Amino acid sequence: GLSASAKRLGLSIGQSIIDATALVSSLIVSYLERATVLSQLLKLAEVCQSYGSTISVDIDSSLPNTIWIDVTGVAHLFGGEEALASEVQQRVQLLGHRAQVTIANGPFIAQAIATYHSGAQVLEGVTLNEAVDQLPLTCLRSINVLLSKKRISYFAKLGIFSLGRLKTLPAPQLSARLGPNALAILELLQGHDRTPLNPCSFPEVLEETTEWEEPLAGREALFERVRLLLGRLSARLEGRGLAASTLVLVLHFEAATARFQGILSRFELEISLSKPIQREHEFEKIIWSRLEKLQLLAPTLGAELHLSHLEPQLMRQTNLSQGQTNQTLDSLPVLIAELEAEVGAHAIGVLENNSQFKPETRSKLLPLQLFLKKKTTSFNAPVFRPTDRATRIFTPAISLRIPLQLGESFLLNQRIYTIEQLRFAERIDDVQWWNDSYFNRDYLWGWLSSKTQGSKTQGLEALFYIDRSSSRSYLQGLGD
Repeated sequence: GLSASAKRLGLSIGQSIIDATALVSSLIVSYLERATVLSQLLKLAEVCQSYGSTISVDIDSSLPNTIWIDVTGVAHLFGGEEALASEVQQRVQLLGHRAQVTIANGPFIAQAIATYHSGAQVLEGVTLNEAVDQLPLTCLRSINVLLSKKRISYFAKLGIFSLGRLKTLPAPQLSARLGPNALAILELLQGHDRTPLNPCSFPEVLEETTEWEEPLAGREALFERVRLLLGRLSARLEGRGLAASTLVLVLHFEAATARFQGILSRFELEISLSKPIQREHEFEKIIWSRLEKLQLLAPTLGAELHLSHLEPQLMRQTNLSQGQTNQTLDSLPVLIAELEAEVGAHAIGVLENNSQFKPETRSKLLPLQLFLKKKTTSFNAPVFRPTDRATRIFTPAISLRIPLQLGESFLLNQRIYTIEQLRFAERIDDVQWWNDSYFNRDYLWGWLSSKTQGSKTQGLEALFYIDRSSSRSYLQGLGD
């Protein structure tokens, strides 16, 4: 391929390097490996998968450059075939590539016309036949090897250089000169293409990398580079209809500064999300919340982004009466991820009810990641106990240095409370006797009163218990 500046200097595709350097002494020649081109094609195929049911990549040729999309029956979703072709071309150009898009009635015909004709176009009927007639005879070898080089030379000696000129020859005599692929070539001359599409497979982990020559020292400059990677990954996820729940950011520090600071030149940050997300702005919020907390001890020279644990992105039906509710639900995973960056994943979870006798152990915070990984959730009807009305549980319980009886006072939260009422709630007798954690308790509900400034009296309900093993009294919780 040639860059735009090379074309302006008069260079052309197919010109030898010796001739090109003779015309432009400052010419820079870069060798592009086949694996690199194929990797970029697969990434573009992921983005374009949203435009058709089946997608295939040209993996057999020496220099792959083609993506086939089966758009049968889907063009009306994009406003017609012309609008679809234009949208595909613009989408690829936004990702930094040049594209020539052709919609025709077969993979080989579409590939051949897109190779020798620029722009986005839809061909059918007469226009398709005219485009096929204008194709050079060499397309039967350069695009799909249907005609040998020796046979192309034979037709060139006869003055036949295009498919249209070849079609004017009598079919019975022509088929003998076309060789073993005569039937396929004759069908192509009439505009019929039966070339099958082989669907390609995509990786389970999406990766994007970038490097820069000058070290970057600030978070903002680094984030701008990372945003480019996020845009590519989000487009690939959207094309495949997937969402990711695990994001890994890898930073490459300048080696000399990293050694001086006593850190590794490669830093890896893994972010696990409670719910898979797909959109670029959602990833940006999560990444920036983590970068704000990250102390960069050395300038960066590159970054990598890896998305894994891919799941289908479930789309909800549009509900005009609940638009605000849908927006709130969409922003919930991002909000949870930002909270995890602030307080840690261990502090965010689902409060589960346990069948325990102790009030302080009847509920447990299950981390959100563990809750979502549970394949089945068993539902047990809750058993209500007289102590369940406590809304604030002290863990551990507050030990009281007074006998639990009416008229006694104690200090709580810098205020003196007096026990005005006491009533029995329940007795727990030799629970968990089979291990060392067995206990015997008598629970009581009490009413506490306290005088404030201005001689006003305030009261609240409290849950006490008496440990019958030690005869000590404890304040277990409050009922607001």
